[in-house]
Amino acid sequence: MTIGNNKLLVLSEYRKNRNLTQLELAEILGIDQSMISFLENGRRRLDPTKVKQVSLLTGIPKYELRPDLFENDINIGKKNENHTKNS
Repeated sequence: MTIGNNKLLVLSEYRKNRNLTQLELAEILGIDQSMISFLENGRRRLDPTKVKQVSLLTGIPKYELRPDLFENDINIGKKNENHTKNS
């Protein structure tokens, strides 16, 4: 996962890999350019109501956009993997 210190590095990487400006990405996602800046520098988190939309538009997994919202899903998956290995 590429999130550190609440910075949404995965979004920054996505944008830079596609040679998009923050403004261009903001227009694609239907959010304000300042929000892209805030997300990338860790001043804000992506609104939970936008996670699915941003995930669908970018292909970035939802749990990478807001891991705090999907902690239980990830932990359940890990437990199931461990249970299968130990069986």
